[in-house]
Amino acid sequence: MFESIHGLTPSRAAHLTALVEECLPLLSGDDGMELVQERLRERGAGVLEAILVTRELLGVEEVSLGAAKEIVLTSPARTAEFGRQLHLAETIEDSDDGSASWAGAAVSTAGDDQLMLVATNEAGLRVRKPSKPAMSTMVANLRRGNAFLIVERVSEESDANRYVQVWLRDDNTYQLEYRDGSAAEHYRTRTISQEKAITAVLGWASGDPSWTDAFMWNNIGSQFSGESQQSAD
Repeated sequence: MFESIHGLTPSRAAHLTALVEECLPLLSGDDGMELVQERLRERGAGVLEAILVTRELLGVEEVSLGAAKEIVLTSPARTAEFGRQLHLAETIEDSDDGSASWAGAAVSTAGDDQLMLVATNEAGLRVRKPSKPAMSTMVANLRRGNAFLIVERVSEESDANRYVQVWLRDDNTYQLEYRDGSAAEHYRTRTISQEKAITAVLGWASGDPSWTDAFMWNNIGSQFSGESQQSAD
């Protein structure tokens, strides 16, 4: 176990193996992964260790280090310390053969594509190129104090605003909004279903226009008339 992690000492590998064995039974519950992340935090496991343990629990052949990193960093147990430890998480690097480096170069995500998805929540967590599991987890983790999520398409060549956002209101309904390039194309709806909120975010992120068909949308572009006029000027 953990043989593919370059630079990992035998004692640290044994420690990580013990964590895997302790956390494995927790996965059988409905909130298994959340319980795993909380247990790892209680045991003093850092972000790097939590990422490696999470990947081992889910299957090294099935889950990439990048996906495991997003699961750890978007978990409630880690959100509060995200700002302090993100730079440590970025020292994990996937190699072409699926192995990893414990202290490799920082992963660079900016500039790889002309158009990039970026997900940001109210707690300050910012994930570049988020996976579907990461976005789903970020919506599922919305609560008081972390009630907003916005997923946007960022382009260095365009200043057009294209994003979808979710707000978990005090009445436990989800307010969904999306903007398609200009203030005039800003739409809003609400749902009581967390599952529908997740489906909406993933549908928008996929670029498939049919995702909007599941809702009745109100165009609220008139609320941003001042913004439209400023853009025109």
